[in-house]
Amino acid sequence: GRLFASERNFGPTPGHRMWARSLDNGNTFNSYGINKNLVTPVTKHWTGIVGAVSSMNQGQKIAFASAASPDVRANLTIKTSSNGGDVWNTALTVWSGPAGYVDMVPVGNISGRLALLFECGTSTFADYIGFSLVQL
Repeated sequence: GRLFASERNFGPTPGHRMWARSLDNGNTFNSYGINKNLVTPVTKHWTGIVGAVSSMNQGQKIAFASAASPDVRANLTIKTSSNGGDVWNTALTVWSGPAGYVDMVPVGNISGRLALLFECGTSTFADYIGFSLVQL
C-alpha cells in the first residue's frame, strides 16, 4: 500500500506544501520534501491551510485540493498526479473566490468523481460552507 501525505509548511520557506510518501502502508516514509507546485497562501494571520488528498481511478492517480493563491485564501483548485505526487497538473478550479479549508473523498465506483466540502465566500473565505461534486 502506498500513502501520500501533505501538510502545512510552517518552516523557514512557507507558501508551498510539505509532503511525504510511504510504499509500505505508512510504516516508513522513504521520501519527503517541499513541493513548489503545491502553492498554499501565506496571509497576515497565517496559521496554514488545510488541503485534502484523495486517491482516484483505483489508485492510479491522486488528487490534491487547496486554496491555490500565494497571498490570499482563494481559488480552491484541484490538482492531479499520476506519478505519486512528483508532478502535479492543474485539473480544475472549483471556487474562484475566497476559500479556506477543504476535505475531499472519491464518490462511488466512477473513476475521477470527487466530492468536496469547503469553506468559501464572497467577502471572506469562511462566509459559507460549499459542497461540490466534480468529475475529472
